[in-house]
Amino acid sequence: MLIILLEIFLIILGLLGLSFWFLSVFTSLGRGPGKFNLRGRVSFFDESFLRALEAISRTTFEYGAVPQILNNGDEFFSSLLADIENAKKTIHIAVFIFRPQEAIGQQIISALLRKSQEGVQVRLLIDRNGSNKFSEATQFQLEKAGIKIVMFRPLRFGTVARYHRRNHCRAFIMDGKFGYTGGIAIGQEWTGNAQDKDHWRDMMFKVSGAQARAIQKVFNTLWTNACGEILTGDDVYPAIGEELTESKWVSLTSSPALETSLLRNVYWLSCMAAQKGIYVQNSYFFPSRYMRQVFIQKAQEGIEVILMVPNTNNDERIVYHAGRFFYDQLLSAGVKIYEFQPTMIHSKTFLVDDCWSIVGSANMDVRSEELNEENILCILSEPFGLKMREQFNADLAKCKEINLDVWRKRPFLNKILEWIFGLVGHQL
Repeated sequence: MLIILLEIFLIILGLLGLSFWFLSVFTSLGRGPGKFNLRGRVSFFDESFLRALEAISRTTFEYGAVPQILNNGDEFFSSLLADIENAKKTIHIAVFIFRPQEAIGQQIISALLRKSQEGVQVRLLIDRNGSNKFSEATQFQLEKAGIKIVMFRPLRFGTVARYHRRNHCRAFIMDGKFGYTGGIAIGQEWTGNAQDKDHWRDMMFKVSGAQARAIQKVFNTLWTNACGEILTGDDVYPAIGEELTESKWVSLTSSPALETSLLRNVYWLSCMAAQKGIYVQNSYFFPSRYMRQVFIQKAQEGIEVILMVPNTNNDERIVYHAGRFFYDQLLSAGVKIYEFQPTMIHSKTFLVDDCWSIVGSANMDVRSEELNEENILCILSEPFGLKMREQFNADLAKCKEINLDVWRKRPFLNKILEWIFGLVGHQL
């Protein structure tokens, strides 16, 4: 009898341990504060918002020009290849996906090989997980030509516990003078002009001057941590001329090593400053409970909140179902949700009151908030904000709005998938 009781005790203890492990790993229980609140008010039109954001991000706003908006691969790759061709000293690229076997990958590699032969220093920081098709043969070919390549966090002894923490940043910099960030990576789906389901909708943003230096710093930090080389000199940090005053801006880098949830804090504070509207485009939509709460709060205050996400063209079907887990809650509160119809929408933009824009590599999901290296640019400029709103409205015309009554009549199987994947969405 004693042996039977001991066996039962051990089984119960094992089940409790398994339950504890599942809840701690696959749910958000115990993560972060129970609720966010704002002491006082913040506004984009006085110093309160800027000072609050500087405090939570440990950065300082600067004056500068506004970025150039580049739509889809046609505009981005032509501009990037031209800047690569014109580079004189350095070319630095940090990217999550680089597929050298595809046509656009071959085109960029050919350009990089030419510049390396001319004496330009070329450095590539490529995520090992996102670029798993980047072969050792290609790496050897490039290294033989003088190009320095570092694979970010390959699976080996010492990285197993951190392997799920990836480098999702987009940082393309030429001569330290011109830089790009946004959602596009080096793969065939990003080419073209979003003309069909095989060519995605996405955006990149070209910067210069101090903003390019900020993206160079993003690259340098990742590069040094990955391989130990510290980059210095005028070819990396060239002199910057007098900056324009078209905008106030700040460059932010979010890292899981810091455990500060920087992205969550910045997005949440941005929403709290909203007086007119919040307009979000995001490809892998699984918002934290804090973001859901603030979207709902602002919608109930009468502020327009529009979320634009992919439809069934989403290449990550599990994330697609997981994100839909929250539709009913958001729609019931007055949040408007639109699904982009023509192709996969991979844009990652966040616009508030047509004057505050956030662009860069980050998705609105827990992986970007807590597990990935991400970089964003925050720009306070009404002229730039109006351009972003124009882009948003153009995409909105290609969307289908989700109606709450129709939504609740969706197939039962979809509800089951949403519930299952919604429970584990924090690990997707």
